[in-house]
Order: sequence, then structure tokens, then C-alpha cells
Amino acid sequence: EWMAALEKIANDFDGNDIIIGHSLGGNAALHLAERKKISSLYLIAPAPPVQYPKSRWGWFRKEWPNSDIDALKKFHDAEVNFAKVEDNSERRVLILSDNDPYIPLEAQKLFDDKRWEKIVLHERGHILEPEFKELFNELMKDKKNLGIVPVPEKDLPVLLPENVDFKARENPLLSNKKFLEVKCPRCNSPARRETDTMGGFVDSSWYFLRYCSPDEKDKPFDKNDVKYWMPVDQYIGGAEHAVMHLIYARFFTRVLRDLGYVNFSEPFTKLFNQGIVYKDGHKMSKSFGNVVFQTDISEKYG
Repeated sequence: EWMAALEKIANDFDGNDIIIGHSLGGNAALHLAERKKISSLYLIAPAPPVQYPKSRWGWFRKEWPNSDIDALKKFHDAEVNFAKVEDNSERRVLILSDNDPYIPLEAQKLFDDKRWEKIVLHERGHILEPEFKELFNELMKDKKNLGIVPVPEKDLPVLLPENVDFKARENPLLSNKKFLEVKCPRCNSPARRETDTMGGFVDSSWYFLRYCSPDEKDKPFDKNDVKYWMPVDQYIGGAEHAVMHLIYARFFTRVLRDLGYVNFSEPFTKLFNQGIVYKDGHKMSKSFGNVVFQTDISEKYG
């Protein structure tokens, strides 16, 4: 029904149209973009175009008892021709929220970084009507200026403010409105600085060196302490760390070696990867409805 209704509207498309798909409507937007030439495609908190496990569809049936879930499943499971979508659209924007209870940030991995702009909003949930209305107005204000604009070289380096709230449960920089709200260097319109510019694993790239000198107050670590304790004999972690924490930890160690602060090249002598428990071919995730709640386990087993 979605596609039949959309096809009627799309008959009047002239190639300059904008399609916006939200949540499960994201798939409808993708399938329409497969068939029609458009200007821009916006996917806002879209359901990942992947086949869901049976448990997820069971959850849908409980949530929407009066809906035709079988028809929805058939529509959702239809394969998306991303190459065709990307050829038919001049611009593609994926918009997610960092606390969406249904759509994980991992969903962005399904979209090619080179062909999709990606925007992560702070604490906008599933981007429902109030948030969507605000976002829509911003999108339509000047669609050509949406996205990330690099700081001009002449304005580097960007110095971080000291007047921030370090006790806040979110990024401390968000508490400094003067730093956060600026003019866009490209169009001079109101803009907002990106505060999460480095991955979390960068922050944890040298913690093992600090462990060697936990009481050191004047410097990050003492060279003699590090020489005594390092490198680590046995590292235990998930295989995914190979391209996240481990790659940063090894890089920082080699930089510190070249600078003369440590006398070794590898921070960890041995590596052991533990396994991951899967169900229906998926890791535990709210988006797939396969989360095991600790309270349920405690009530059952104590």
C-alpha cells in the first residue's frame, strides 16, 4: 500500500524532489529512490534494511496487534538496490540519534561513507513528531548547507574552553553555549560545533601506562614504573578491538616509543579473543528485540 500510494505521487516528480523516510518508512523511501530520479534523499532514524530475526517480528505483533505484520515483513525484507538508489539521487543524508531506543548507531555501517552524509543528533530519541518538526524546518531552511563543514585552516587550532561542567553526565563541552553555538564558516548561518571529534577508544589508548603510576601527580606516568611493569603479559578482549581500541593503543605506544617515553613497540605481549554469544544470527541489541534483561535472570535464578 505504501508503494502504491507513493508511486501515484512520484508520477509528478521532475528530478528536483526531496524524499524523507522515517523509521519503517525509510525502506519505502529507499525503494522509491530505486525507481525515480530525485534531488535529495533523507533517511531519519530508518529501520536498518536487513532481515530481522523471528523474535523481532514477534515483538511487532505484540506491539501492533491490529496490523498486517506479514505484509510489513514481506515489504521490509525486499532487497534494496543501493547502487540504483545512489545513482538516482544527487544527495543522500542519514540522520540518527545517539539514544534511539530502536535504531542503533551501528546501522550507519550499512551505508557507504563515501556516498552518504551522516548526521548523529544528541539525545533526540527515535526522532518523533516534536523532534522531527524541528529537524524538518532546519532541513528545508537551506538543504545545501546541511552537514559537516570543516574549520578553515586559518582558524586552527580550535582551543577548548575551560569553563565547562565536568560533572555533567554528557559531554562537558555541551555546557558551554558560547563555544557550542557559532557561525558557519561557509555561509555565516547559525551553526553548532561538533563536540565528539575523537573516538572513545582514543581516550582509552594509554590507560595501561597510567596504571603503572596511579599516584603520579605531575605527569601521566613515570618512565621507570612503565619500564618495570610493561608490556602487558596477557590482553583479553573481543575480536572487534582489533580495529578499535587495539589499533589506537598500539599507535600511541609507537609514538611514545619514538619520542623516547617508552622502550617497547607493542603494549601487549599476548592477545586472547573471547567469543560472542549469538541468537538467530545476531548479537544482543534493542533494535532486534533479543535483549536479555538482568532483572528477569535474577528473578529466575537468584
